[in-house]
Amino acid sequence: MGDREALGQPARAGGAIGLEASRWLAPLIPANLRPIAAAAVARGLVRAVRETTGQRVLLSGQMQD
Repeated sequence: MGDREALGQPARAGGAIGLEASRWLAPLIPANLRPIAAAAVARGLVRAVRETTGQRVLLSGQMQD
């Protein structure tokens, strides 16, 4: 996920195919195994810090928008 060119990384041929396939297969993939955008991770962490004392494990599915 993300803009590889902005990071100076070469495009991957299979990347576009994988992203398109994941759009179709997304309903079958558990939320904790789906890709997540960095901005969604940041929002989830900020929200968790405000709501939690002590230690807490955040799963990817809990941070999905």
